[in-house]
Amino acid sequence: MTTGGRFYREKFKPPTIQYIEEHFQEFFNFMENISPEFVQYVTEMTENYVAYMTEMTENYVTYVKEMSAKVAVYLEQTVPIRMNCEGTLTNVATDVDFITTVATIPAAVGLIDADFDNLAKVFLLIIGRAVNTFAGVNNLDCTNPLHNQWMMNVNGRVHADLQNAAKADGQMLDTDWECRVEGAIHPFTFMFDITDRLAALDDAIGVRLTGGMARENNLIVTIDVYLKVVWKL
Repeated sequence: MTTGGRFYREKFKPPTIQYIEEHFQEFFNFMENISPEFVQYVTEMTENYVAYMTEMTENYVTYVKEMSAKVAVYLEQTVPIRMNCEGTLTNVATDVDFITTVATIPAAVGLIDADFDNLAKVFLLIIGRAVNTFAGVNNLDCTNPLHNQWMMNVNGRVHADLQNAAKADGQMLDTDWECRVEGAIHPFTFMFDITDRLAALDDAIGVRLTGGMARENNLIVTIDVYLKVVWKL
């Protein structure tokens, strides 16, 4: 009986010098008989493959860099400007200044940064509620295209329309604050992109409802005004 090691040595004998010389000669003869055209073909195929892989790698690196530039981290902060600004609409068009005059126009409070370099967007956020104290149905009267338009000024300068996608002039609709009965409360939220309006984040902002007019008297409107800032980190 043979041991495992002996069986392995007998079955798997190392090649002899003669065996190596014979097979090397076969390989040598094969290489001598290869046509130059075939060698050139293999060389070109290899070079083309290397060039292709190099280009693919470079394109992938470029793609990753471009995608990395597009994928950004944003920091968003909402800070108050003024709370509980109240105005009353009647059936006579009147400008309602919720935040008025340079002396009392506040800047945003609590910003974590005032750097404009990394600024992505700035929005004016208005959150409010309209309360109907008229004994019956009440809503806005926007028949005149100059009535019930949201406007803002910066540092006490001329008021300009607060634009949105639906209304370029910031005008509301008759049904925006529709109250069916006396005592009804109609909440609302408006947000306007004012990025191009500001020169600095501490600019003082005024808010006006130009030509504010209701269908009936006694539509009391209260708003809270915020600055919503988005930074690109």
